[in-house]
Amino acid sequence: MTVDVNELIKTNSCVMVKPNTKIRNPKGRFWVAQRYIVMAVTDLRARSGEFETPWNAATDPLFKLPPLIHINDRLSDIVDQRAMELNQTAKDQNKHIMIMWSGGIDSTLVVSSFIKNLSAADLQNVTIVLTLNSIMENYNFYQTQIAGRVNCVSWLTVNFTNEFLEKNIVLHGDPGDCLFGPSISMYKDLMPDRRHLESYKNHLTTIAKTIEERNKEAVLKFNVTGIGKWYADRITRNLEESAPADITNVAEWWWWHYINFKWQYSIMRPMFRRKTDGSELLPTTKENIESYCQNSFFNTDRFQQWSYSNLPYHVGDDRKNHKKQAKDYIYDLDGDDVYRTNKIKIESVPVYDDSAYFMTKRPLLWSADWTGYHTEHPGLTDACVLHLEKFRG
Repeated sequence: MTVDVNELIKTNSCVMVKPNTKIRNPKGRFWVAQRYIVMAVTDLRARSGEFETPWNAATDPLFKLPPLIHINDRLSDIVDQRAMELNQTAKDQNKHIMIMWSGGIDSTLVVSSFIKNLSAADLQNVTIVLTLNSIMENYNFYQTQIAGRVNCVSWLTVNFTNEFLEKNIVLHGDPGDCLFGPSISMYKDLMPDRRHLESYKNHLTTIAKTIEERNKEAVLKFNVTGIGKWYADRITRNLEESAPADITNVAEWWWWHYINFKWQYSIMRPMFRRKTDGSELLPTTKENIESYCQNSFFNTDRFQQWSYSNLPYHVGDDRKNHKKQAKDYIYDLDGDDVYRTNKIKIESVPVYDDSAYFMTKRPLLWSADWTGYHTEHPGLTDACVLHLEKFRG
């Protein structure tokens, strides 16, 4: 069956175009280079407000931004209730719970919630998916909370086929970063004298400069001088159009950047990090996609409203406060004050996902039903480049 590449692009779920310095349109180069320059931005999709992309693909309604209202709920209560809710869902749907554990704060929070709230019998229906890196990143937690208590399997044995998704509820730590705001490194120089808590309007030049200077080598390599101002201006326009009126300071600017633009990518990241053994060429059913999204641990209105309600506490004046509420929850289980005091964010990447493999084997585009299309697909690369050349940005 012949596939219209332009229709694929229009309805895509993710496009992973590699930087191409031959693209004449600077804004087209900006788009593909941004993930090497701005922290963890691979596929931006605005859940609220206007935001043009080269592909003009809409954000999936499964990820619609909920009403951002203030609530008084404690994080610990929301986490406890979510674990019990998903445990009941698994029973009702006769599914197994698979938790992807990196050893990091967000995924450890998810694992902790099940260990704290489930009986030993119910924990038999839970499996932790890990790597050696997971264990090394949080060895004490593995030894005291997981080993001999919860079944574990290697990430290398897992593949996101329809058969797998029909049998399992898959949980992971994404998009915890969107909830807690991970971009402290982008405004850390403003923190000593509390300027990160000043109006972002007074610091847009600094935000743009920080973006551009974060990876000067990539800016030169991909010929994207000016990308910092371009990026900051686009996020700011969207924020001022659609964000709540009390999103005003630099730290909150970065929080909006994540929670509005990165949610869909973050929830679905395991889908396009999955194995490329040929199964990526097969479609995923609508039912499995919906189940995967709806049962993702953090993908609830309540988590997002909690995040919005606690903006002043995500960072405050001290970098050590970052994800403090999550670390406190873990500490209540394992009593590990070393982890609570010293743990910092480390990017978690599957062990087989090295750069050479990524560049040569990953699909260029994932369609609406999460079928992967590689660069070899007739006309796809040229069509993507043409969209980038026309991109107004």
